[in-house]
Amino acid sequence: MIRRVGTGSRWLHDAVQVHGDLFAAAPFDQNEVVLLNVATRQVACRIPCAARGGPQFLSFGPHAVSAASELPMGPSARRHELDEAELRRQHAAMIQARDEIVRDHAEGMRARDALIAEIREERHLAVTARDAIIAERHAEQAREVETRDAIIAGLHAQQAREVGTRDRMLADLTAARDHDVAVRDAALAGLREERARTLESQQAIVDELRRDLAFATGGWRRWITGRRRSTS
Repeated sequence: MIRRVGTGSRWLHDAVQVHGDLFAAAPFDQNEVVLLNVATRQVACRIPCAARGGPQFLSFGPHAVSAASELPMGPSARRHELDEAELRRQHAAMIQARDEIVRDHAEGMRARDALIAEIREERHLAVTARDAIIAERHAEQAREVETRDAIIAGLHAQQAREVGTRDRMLADLTAARDHDVAVRDAALAGLREERARTLESQQAIVDELRRDLAFATGGWRRWITGRRRSTS
């Protein structure tokens, strides 16, 4: 906290903190060093410097700090010391908590790395098993395709043989049918010729019978006519 403290001097050349709220001021125009409690505004000590000249720069070592601790301090200084102790305690607690956090983080990182390694190993094993299964499936599929192709080739060969046999049978049946048709046509032609000859001979017989009938009929008529003439 920044505060303004009056020293009664118009030329304050230097001021340093000795301990807590205790500050040393060097008012050059007064030729002395003033130890002042800035919390209570009380002057703890005055060090005259008339024989040595006016003070300009101040510096105090550890012995001054230990001696200053014996001087009367105000409540703000004691509160400051308590605050510093509390801060040191909190700082130590924070350092301990930080170390614990770092240790927990390191353990978590080690656990994470172990888990990642385990997952990677499991993944590697799973991928290896998957690749083996895929390779086995591919080999089985290749065998099935080979068997299927062999079956298809056998079926094609059997079908070709059956088609050849069918074609030969059709050719034999066609040849036999053509032969039967030729024989039938020849038989029909013979029958037609025989029928024609039979019809021709029958027509000759009919014609002869008609001539005989006509002759007989004409003679009969002549006989009847002559008989009628003789009776009349």
